Amino acid sequence: VAGSPLSPNGDVSDWTGTGNFSIGGAGDNVGGTSFNGTSLSQASFDGEIAIVRLYDRVLTSSEIGENFGSVLGQADLTVNSSGETIFNAVVGGTNALSGLDVNSTGSDVEVNAAVNVAGNGVSIASPTDIAIDDAITSTGGDVTLNADSDGSDDGGVTVSAAVNAAGGNIDISGSVTENGAATTAGVSIEDRISTTGAGAVTIVGDGAGTNGRGVEIVDGTSPGQVSSVDGGVTIEGTASGVDRGVNLSGVEIQSTGSGNI
Repeated sequence: VAGSPLSPNGDVSDWTGTGNFSIGGAGDNVGGTSFNGTSLSQASFDGEIAIVRLYDRVLTSSEIGENFGSVLGQADLTVNSSGETIFNAVVGGTNALSGLDVNSTGSDVEVNAAVNVAGNGVSIASPTDIAIDDAITSTGGDVTLNADSDGSDDGGVTVSAAVNAAGGNIDISGSVTENGAATTAGVSIEDRISTTGAGAVTIVGDGAGTNGRGVEIVDGTSPGQVSSVDGGVTIEGTASGVDRGVNLSGVEIQSTGSGNI
């Protein structure tokens, strides 16, 4: 166990820096060389190590998150659920997660707070509905939203907040059956869907029943409510009843690079 003393100003940044009070310190030392740091070089140390830092106050949740991320690095979060799954607080707020994987086998998935991930992206699957009511941001991995994962034609995706994948693909799919008076879409997009670089956008929706619509993209931000650069945009919708397979109203679909639409 190596203990790093308090820095003069108590900053959490000193915990992972290269100064005399930090883990990195000078050379291989924990705590730096000026305070009798413990060497981590292979020549003098072999095995596991627990690093303890002392504070003269209670840390905030943000500071605890910074320490955790600096030592362990980014982590994946996997949620397996047989019931309704609801996110009401930010996921990957202080330190972005590496990835988020949600597998629901029984009920809806609702995202009511921002989700921030890195290279492993976001994957959400549900046999029923998926509702995205706050932003999803991926800085490298794909974003996949798959409602109706069991093929029962009973799961739609509604995106009411921005979804962005920087370099990754976005795949959204859903399928619903609607025989009532209200029109229901397999995929409904009400905010901006965008990728950068080679990332592609693919939206596939199916609507069964008298008022089941495949894909509906309406009332969104402009320009470029559905946007890619080199990956292109694909929108496919089918409707077995009297409604539309694809309904685009007041939106702009764009590919600003070499990608096709």
